[in-house]
Amino acid sequence: MKTSLLALCLLLPLVAQERVDEVTDAKMRSEELEHSQIMHTLHMLTDRYGPRVTGTPNHEMAAKWAAAEMTKWGLKNAHLEAWEFGHPGWLNESATGHLDAPVHENIKFEVLAWTPSTAGKVVASAVQIVPPQGPMPAEAPVTANGATRSGGAGAGAPGRFPAGRLGPLKTEFDQWIAETQSKVKGKIVLIGKAAVIPVSFNPLATRRPDDQVKAQFDPIHPSGGGGYGRGGTPPPTDPTRYSLNEANAKVDAMLVAGGAAVRVNDAARADGIIVAQQHRGYDPATAVPTVILRNDDFGRIERILADGEEVKLDFEITNHLYPEGKTSYNTIAEIPGSDKASEVVMLGGHLDSWHGGTGATDNGAGAAVAMEVMRILKALDVKPRRTIRIALWTGEEEGIFGSKGYCTEHFGSAKLSTAPDQAALPEFMRRAVGPLEVKPEQKLVSGYFNVDNGSGKIRG
Repeated sequence: MKTSLLALCLLLPLVAQERVDEVTDAKMRSEELEHSQIMHTLHMLTDRYGPRVTGTPNHEMAAKWAAAEMTKWGLKNAHLEAWEFGHPGWLNESATGHLDAPVHENIKFEVLAWTPSTAGKVVASAVQIVPPQGPMPAEAPVTANGATRSGGAGAGAPGRFPAGRLGPLKTEFDQWIAETQSKVKGKIVLIGKAAVIPVSFNPLATRRPDDQVKAQFDPIHPSGGGGYGRGGTPPPTDPTRYSLNEANAKVDAMLVAGGAAVRVNDAARADGIIVAQQHRGYDPATAVPTVILRNDDFGRIERILADGEEVKLDFEITNHLYPEGKTSYNTIAEIPGSDKASEVVMLGGHLDSWHGGTGATDNGAGAAVAMEVMRILKALDVKPRRTIRIALWTGEEEGIFGSKGYCTEHFGSAKLSTAPDQAALPEFMRRAVGPLEVKPEQKLVSGYFNVDNGSGKIRG
C-alpha cells in the first residue's frame, strides 16, 4: 500500500507537466516510510465505522470522521457535500440461519440489501422453483476461476442469468408465475438451480498485464479490454421478452403475493464466496426477506429435495431502514493553491461499501490512500500552484451516484435516454442523449486521479 501511495504522490506534480522536484520526492518517501498514518486511517474507516453502506449512520460517521481528521491535518474547507440518494438507508443488524431437517447444520449466507426483516424466527419447509429463462448466448463470459459468469445471481437475479442472456418470453413467464404462486405460501423458496462450479486448474489471478489494462481504457476502442463500463454489454432488446430486471421484479411480486416466508438465491461462486448487493427496488415492501446462500449449502439442499425428502430451514433476520439516508454526502477537503488557486487537481475514491464486510478492499484502501496523499503533502507544507482537492464519494456501489451528483452540480451533465430498453437499465448504464451541458467550473479541473483498484501498485 505504501508503494501505491508513493506512486500517487509522485503523479500529482505531473498534471501540470512540470519537472519532478527530486528533493520533494525524497521528502515524500521519508514522510510516508517514517510517519505513515495510513493503517490508522484504514483501521478507523473499517474496524470502527465499517460497513459504510450509503445512507446509513455508519457511512455518515465515517465521512464526518474523515473530514475532522483532514481538518486536524491542516486541510481547508473540509465538509460533507449533500446529494439526493432518494432512498432510505438500509443496514442489517443480525441474521442467523440453519438447516433443521433432515439434519441440523449451520448455513452460510448474507442478506440482500433493501429487503425486509423476518417476523422473528421463521421455521418452514423449503421448496425450489426454477423460472423460465431465455436462450444462452453463443459464448458466455468466463470468470477467472473457469465458471460461467452469473449476471447477478448474488444480487438477486432469478436463477442464474449469464451476462448477455436474453430474458424469458413474456407469455411463458406469465404462465409460469400463475402456476407457481400457489406453491410458495409459508415456504422458504430457493430460486433457480444451483450453479455448477467447474474445477479450475488455472493459477490464481496475479497482476494484470499492462497491455490488457491499456486495452481496457483505450479511448478509441473502449471495449478492447472486455466489458461495458461496470455492467457488461446489455443484451439486445426483444418486445416479446422481459428484461432480466423485469423478470426478477415479477418473481418478487409473486413471492409477496403468494405469502412466501423467505427467498433464497444461490451465491453461484466457488470457494464459499458470497457477494450480496442490493434489491434494485430499494423498497422492502416489494420483496420478501431475501438471502444469498453459499453455493455449497444451496446445492446440498437442492440434492436432498431431489431425493424427495422434506427440508426444513430457519432464518431470523433483523434489518433497519434510515429515512434520513435519502440525503447522502460526499466528503470534500482541499489544500489551497497559490497563483493558480482557481484551477483544481482532484483525487479520491468511493467511501461507501457493501454490508458483507468492513469495506477494506472496496474501497477503504483507496479512500485511505487518497487521504494519506493529502496528509503527506500538508505535512511537508508543499505549496502547490493549483488547489488540490480530495473527494470521497458515496453511492458508488449502487451506481456511481455520488460522484455523478457532484459532477452534475459542479461540472455538467447530459440527459439520459428514457427509451423502454434504457429505462429498465441501472442509471449508470443508460445511454446519454443530447449535448453535454458543461459548466464553467469544469474547465478549471486539470485532472482527476481515482483510487478504486483494491490492492496493488498504482499504474498510470
